[in-house]
Amino acid sequence: MRFNTHRFIEQQDLVKNNWSLSKKLTLRFFIIFFVLHAFPFMIEFYFPFLSKAFDWYTNIYTKIIPWFGEKVLHAAFINPADNYDGDTLFGYTKILFLFIVATIGSLIWTLLDQTPRKYNRLLYWFTVGVRYYLAFVIFVYGFGKIIQTQFPYPNLFKLNQTFGTQSPMGLLWSFMGFSESYNFFTGMAEVVGALLILFRRTLTLGALILVTVLSNVVMLNFCYDVSVKLYSSLELMMAMFLAGLDYKRLLNVFFKNKIALPVYELKPFATQRYFFTSRIVKWTLIIFVLLFSYKENANYFVPAVEIQKKQPLRGIYEVELFVLNKDTLAPLTTDTTRWRKVIIEYPDRGQIQLMNDSTSAYSILSDSAAQSLVLMPSSDTLQKNHFSFFKQQPNQLILKGNWKTDSLIVTLKKLDENQYLLNSRGFHWVNETLHR
Repeated sequence: MRFNTHRFIEQQDLVKNNWSLSKKLTLRFFIIFFVLHAFPFMIEFYFPFLSKAFDWYTNIYTKIIPWFGEKVLHAAFINPADNYDGDTLFGYTKILFLFIVATIGSLIWTLLDQTPRKYNRLLYWFTVGVRYYLAFVIFVYGFGKIIQTQFPYPNLFKLNQTFGTQSPMGLLWSFMGFSESYNFFTGMAEVVGALLILFRRTLTLGALILVTVLSNVVMLNFCYDVSVKLYSSLELMMAMFLAGLDYKRLLNVFFKNKIALPVYELKPFATQRYFFTSRIVKWTLIIFVLLFSYKENANYFVPAVEIQKKQPLRGIYEVELFVLNKDTLAPLTTDTTRWRKVIIEYPDRGQIQLMNDSTSAYSILSDSAAQSLVLMPSSDTLQKNHFSFFKQQPNQLILKGNWKTDSLIVTLKKLDENQYLLNSRGFHWVNETLHR
């Protein structure tokens, strides 16, 4: 009994077995390149217990890529530890290596496979793999924007940082993180596009949405020097590949003013039992991935209210009095010893800004009951500076203790976070004047 199942967008010439040599080469190239690029990244992410099983695969690259870069490209030393999705020398060398392997592999495949055959079924299953891989990647980033874990609201460190001292990437993160609504909008666009490519009837629509969304992501990464240019470009390539499956009908609709003829169907499952089994497996996998992606992002989302509960001293403090070894230091901007501000954001992290505006990060151990505070430079956590603290007024904090080999007394005044325009400006439907 035949059962009408999956709809699959195919060009009429492919259904008629009109697979030219160039089309075969192109398909073979993309199969080799995408499989080598993607495997086994999302498997390890969603099923971390399997990561050990794929260590051998990662180890192959950590040995081959440095050798290829140094011996073939005569590049400088390539650090195997940089085997991640950033724009490292390792990353660029790996992409070039995969491109060469895919090119040679597709040519060898062509020479070995001279038998006339239909490639529709191979294209079908390869497209399934690309669809699910891309969708599962986008779900992670989409929920990261919806929950606002990828681009959190500018923290106290950012609020105190001057515009000119931010990196381009830091500027982008502040811009994106300021608006919860814009985060939600961009995240929903990604999640909706990813969901649509999981279904045959909406594959082309979802692919076009992802091409639009990922084109913007790629441009932001290039224009703001975000270190995932390679990775985002490859995901955009996958979305373009999926949209390109229906390129003839898209050309007819958008450019040629012609009718887009109905598409042919490929039926991968011959019986009703296999069809329903595939549906159960598909929906189980989709629901699991959606819940897992949401949960992974939700675990990292900690609102400011929760941070305040975990770190009662949270705030931006301005130094009013700085006594070093019983000498009171004047607030001179040329002084590289006197503190200007102390910023405590997280339960275990803080920052000290000197009078010349240079900043240093510190690890924090605080105990409100014992009124003790320990500051350790992030560069040397063995150097512990012990302080006791108390409050004479609600917005005042006095520290007493040792700073390296010196005694120190510091009087701090807590600043109102709403003094920053970014926090107090708000949203206005009507603006009588232009605010910048």
